[in-house]
Amino acid sequence: MQSLLVLAGLFVALLVIAWLLRGLLRETRPGESRAADVRLIEQPARRTPMVHVIAVITARPGKREEILGHFRANVPNVLAEEGCIEYGAAVDADPALPIQTRYGDDTFVVVEKWASLEALKAHAAAPHMAAYGARTKDLIASRVIHVLSPA
Repeated sequence: MQSLLVLAGLFVALLVIAWLLRGLLRETRPGESRAADVRLIEQPARRTPMVHVIAVITARPGKREEILGHFRANVPNVLAEEGCIEYGAAVDADPALPIQTRYGDDTFVVVEKWASLEALKAHAAAPHMAAYGARTKDLIASRVIHVLSPA
């Protein structure tokens, strides 16, 4: 039985290798150049790494839903930005697991994912974010923002 599992594993590994190599080994059609493929292989990507943002927003007492209303109205603008991968708000799950540490009724968390730090910087400078900030500044008690890189 073990030898059958080993053979199956080797077969799957060979299929994966063949799939990965198929693009490199495919025939070049007349008039087609493989130079672009070679450049992609030889040069490492020069992209800045993806950026994650966790923003913990605490509203003045009883103002969380008002802030979330403004937030939800702004989400389509943010999702349309270049480099925005994910942007959304979350509140304490109820019910949740016993290990949960609750943020509380006045707090929500914004979970963001950006293609690069440059995209995040452009987001921070966007006119719709300035307008959102102006509409919500008097409703917010505190804001803590964590900008993270993939580990």
